[in-house]
Amino acid sequence: MRVAKWDRMLEVLGRDSGGNVESWGIKASKAHKLRERVYKGIPDRWRRAAWEVLMNRFSRSGRKAVEELGNHYLQGLEKPSSYDIQIDLDVPRTISGHIMFHTRYGLGYVLVLTLILPMLITLLQATFPIPRPTLLLVTMP
Repeated sequence: MRVAKWDRMLEVLGRDSGGNVESWGIKASKAHKLRERVYKGIPDRWRRAAWEVLMNRFSRSGRKAVEELGNHYLQGLEKPSSYDIQIDLDVPRTISGHIMFHTRYGLGYVLVLTLILPMLITLLQATFPIPRPTLLLVTMP
């Protein structure tokens, strides 16, 4: 039932040359229901579209800035990092009890690195101008 409601609420705003959906929007007649439906839960099949709509709608920077962040993230995935060793030590130590992290370099571990690493590198470089691995080793208990 919830999937059908989201189906009626979201609309395609743009497609790529292959016909795949590139951007989503909320139908004007259903915009007032967005908050209530988000609180009730976003169905799995609509999560990507819902996050895009929410980011574009409520970010102060606008849609173009959100797209630039996405591009920055994708570029960050390709870059080598001097933080890999420290992250490699921290992930098993902090979340090894979770089922997705029982196997080192398993699916959960790779997903975490894919999600966290580009954002973490950007944050650390913006926050601390000194070489990061040195600072991490000094501040760790």
